Amino acid sequence: MRNCLVMTLVVIQTHKMHNPHQYLYTVTALCTAGELMYSKLTKGIDTERLHGNARMQGMANGARNGRSGKALRTHEGEKKHGKILAERRGLGRGWNPILAIAVLCFLVLGVFAVLTYQSQQRNTMATDAFGVEPVARSVQKPVMEIKGTAHAPILITSNADFASQASANGWTGNGSQGNPYIIDGYEINVNGGTYCIWIENTNVWFVIRNCILWNATSGTSEPWGTGIYLKNVTYGTLINNNCSYNSHYGIYLYSSSNNNITNNNCSYNSRGISMYSSSNNNITNNNCSYNSDGSIYLGDSSNYNIIMSNNCSYNSYYGVGIYIGYSNYNTIMNSNCSYNSFFGMELYSSDNNNITNNNCFYNSYFGISVGLSLDNTITNNNIYQNEKYGVYIYSGSTGNTIHHNNFWQNNGAWKGVSGSCQAYDDAGYNYWYDNTAHEGNYWSNWDGNDWGTASAYPIDGGKASDWYPLGSPTPELSPLAVIVCALGLLCVAMLRKRK
Repeated sequence: MRNCLVMTLVVIQTHKMHNPHQYLYTVTALCTAGELMYSKLTKGIDTERLHGNARMQGMANGARNGRSGKALRTHEGEKKHGKILAERRGLGRGWNPILAIAVLCFLVLGVFAVLTYQSQQRNTMATDAFGVEPVARSVQKPVMEIKGTAHAPILITSNADFASQASANGWTGNGSQGNPYIIDGYEINVNGGTYCIWIENTNVWFVIRNCILWNATSGTSEPWGTGIYLKNVTYGTLINNNCSYNSHYGIYLYSSSNNNITNNNCSYNSRGISMYSSSNNNITNNNCSYNSDGSIYLGDSSNYNIIMSNNCSYNSYYGVGIYIGYSNYNTIMNSNCSYNSFFGMELYSSDNNNITNNNCFYNSYFGISVGLSLDNTITNNNIYQNEKYGVYIYSGSTGNTIHHNNFWQNNGAWKGVSGSCQAYDDAGYNYWYDNTAHEGNYWSNWDGNDWGTASAYPIDGGKASDWYPLGSPTPELSPLAVIVCALGLLCVAMLRKRK
């Protein structure tokens, strides 16, 4: 065990780690398991050697004592054989040295994979470490092969009305959680009307799926040209619908909560998906591209929503991928917000939101804009080749945390090290690094100097600095590391079970 601890400390020193405790715990645990199996394996080998010695000794005694030696050898051999069997039982029934060696290999590979992952955080000069254009995190595209049955616009105003129309139209279900109403497979072309499907004042469970809802182009009255409109609605699921080519909204939620919007195409509208005063909704894996005003819009106290794995790109006019206004405690993750005419994302007067693991690239202004917003977390995002700043913080936005993001060639910071800063902060009192781990962001044009000081990477605006820039882009945990460690732990569990 002492040797394992020494090995761990040597590895920590070699890799110049900023957070050695994590390694100490990880490698020590793996070494403990490895030494345990090694001791058992060597004990098994010694037992086999003892068995061989007993057999040789019996043969020698037989040669010396003649025929009487045969009986003695048999008697002594049986005694030693019994002793050996007892020792083998102490090793554990069914002990397999090959399995032990396999486990040791998996543990070694696991340590190597973890160290390889973490070693990418070293303090070294950053000069276009991507080498080639970064690969965008993938977002699954919705499957939209829909052929619908023509149907008139649907307006449902209450639970009772829902039950009545379900009976009249032959919709399955009874509105319970286990047996929701299902509206399936319609094509509703309203030829200039204000809505295709409008549901309000319900709390029954329902599903709208596989529908084509389009050509709602009249903005003269509520809901102003919308594919699906939910008003004061809970427990709705909208899945695999095409809500494109409407004048205002593909999907519009007003004062609605606990709904799921998944795998829909909301393109070529003014806004793809809009929510006002709507909380605790899940917006997942939708394609909201090529809208004129933005992909996903949260406003007027739309709180505690999860916005995940959406494609929010190629929006024109006032094009913003995801807009969060006057809304708090939302999570935005794993989404693509790219090629928009203004921003990839915008937070305005919104607090305590979590923005993580998104792509914001090739936007005409900023990757992420933050105004009048407090205590938001922006981490592990790819922010690259936006024409202006990658992250732009202004107008008293304080208490925000920005670290472990990859800033690559924003604001004209092209190949190699240049003087153009890739971020802006005129508010101050924001945190551009993790002060516990002493790790900040990756900047493709950091010169490698002054790490650990305010001069390492000053942020434009004169109020902030990244003291601890990363020397290479923040990686995602290698799937190989996860698989190897999981197999090693599985083998350990199997060995324990065989005792």
